[in-house]
Amino acid sequence: MRLCEKTKEIIAEIERRTARESYRISLETKRKRKPFITDSKIGGLPYWPISMEYPTNSKGQKLVLLAQINFDKENVETPLPKKGLLQFFISNDEDDLMMGLDLEHPDVQDGFRVVYHDEIDDSVTAEQVEELGIKRAEEYSAVPVERECLIKLVKKTCYITPDFPDDFDAIVNAILFDIFHEDKGELDAYDYFGDELDEIRRVLGENSLNNVLGYPYFTQSDPRNDNYYDTVLLQLDSISDEDEDILLWGDVGIGNFFINWEDLKRRDFSKVLYNWDCP
Repeated sequence: MRLCEKTKEIIAEIERRTARESYRISLETKRKRKPFITDSKIGGLPYWPISMEYPTNSKGQKLVLLAQINFDKENVETPLPKKGLLQFFISNDEDDLMMGLDLEHPDVQDGFRVVYHDEIDDSVTAEQVEELGIKRAEEYSAVPVERECLIKLVKKTCYITPDFPDDFDAIVNAILFDIFHEDKGELDAYDYFGDELDEIRRVLGENSLNNVLGYPYFTQSDPRNDNYYDTVLLQLDSISDEDEDILLWGDVGIGNFFINWEDLKRRDFSKVLYNWDCP
């Protein structure tokens, strides 16, 4: 479908205003090899130095590995680390099935933990980690990980698209007002663009819901009450491959970890907001 000149101008302005360098999380679902404890992956047995205290929740239960990223093996740019290992742990609590989420205090790292190792000790073995009483996430029923899966970060420029309707409507409204001195009133993007909307989505491209530094997605509402947690540190959607679940947040939901941009540049992971929701 050919777009009208006005719509082309709006798309160009959306790209200019919302371009964001992010990293799509590519999944290696074909089980080419058994993941190592230091690999970038979802689930499985975590890397953990044997002399370091392992994270637990307030009940004393060991947290389980949701995901980890080995920056020694990933080609990324600032503000992400150039080396080391970043890990995301959540609770295995069969009593409340919240997977470490505290709706009242989503940035208190009790039911979850984000840990950064600036150096990786390659002498640590899987057997040593298992001797600490640490298990693989997929061994538990009350966590979203169904099976271990290798991942890789792939750089991608992303934009606000119609898949994020509230943000998309807001940016379109601003562009119409600033450039065309127009107010589309109560019309949403679907009503305003009509048949052009699918082509707009194609031109702007698809945003991966599995990403680092990309645009956040929620099945319900944004849990952030202020602008402090302005950066997606990790977002993982419910994932399946050939009818086999890899990750399942409740009833096909999505999980997010947010951090402040400046904290990320300083490698300060003490303040992170964790949320997951489902339809």
